[in-house]
Amino acid sequence: MERTDRGPATYFHLDLADVRREGKQTALFANRDGEAYMDTQANPDLAVGYPELRRCDTLTVLADGMKLLDDSERHQVLNDVCLTIRAFDEAGQTRSWQQLAIVLTKIDAVRKAENMANSDRAVRHFERIVADVREEFSHRFSDVQSFHVSASPKGEIGERGEGMETLLTYWMNEPKRLTYVELAREVGSSVRAFGRLRPISSGDDNA
Repeated sequence: MERTDRGPATYFHLDLADVRREGKQTALFANRDGEAYMDTQANPDLAVGYPELRRCDTLTVLADGMKLLDDSERHQVLNDVCLTIRAFDEAGQTRSWQQLAIVLTKIDAVRKAENMANSDRAVRHFERIVADVREEFSHRFSDVQSFHVSASPKGEIGERGEGMETLLTYWMNEPKRLTYVELAREVGSSVRAFGRLRPISSGDDNA
């Protein structure tokens, strides 16, 4: 698909079926330009105007594989990922039941880099990004996972849509906000004398 234009978000509504099971699942994907999210780094309050952040079951953040191959941009990718998530959190737009996906894009380009050492360095830097995100934000989300994808590879290396099935499966996990949690009921002593009385069995001689 074409690069997302600046402006209001659009949404894609998909009904997805798994041939291995009955029924279908419905997914709603928000499509907003990345620059809008990046702008929250300087002004976290902007995130309040993006309702998909606080309502989504899975928050997905992309790390550009091409930029990770560039020595001049590699460290900025780390800053952008962490600063953007931090801005969302500071604006109160994250939820503890959400899961977080950190996605390395253009893995085909990373693999076919002319310098294999540079390719390995890019993957290691992505792993560092994931480790830093987990260290800072794991307590803010129900789960944090990383993925490698090649949505639209250039050239012969890489298969179109590589890694997307795994990511899609993660997106379609049962929402954590729908998980039943049994809370232990604490029985405290009542202030009133009547409230401290307890029922006695019918077989009690004193009944």
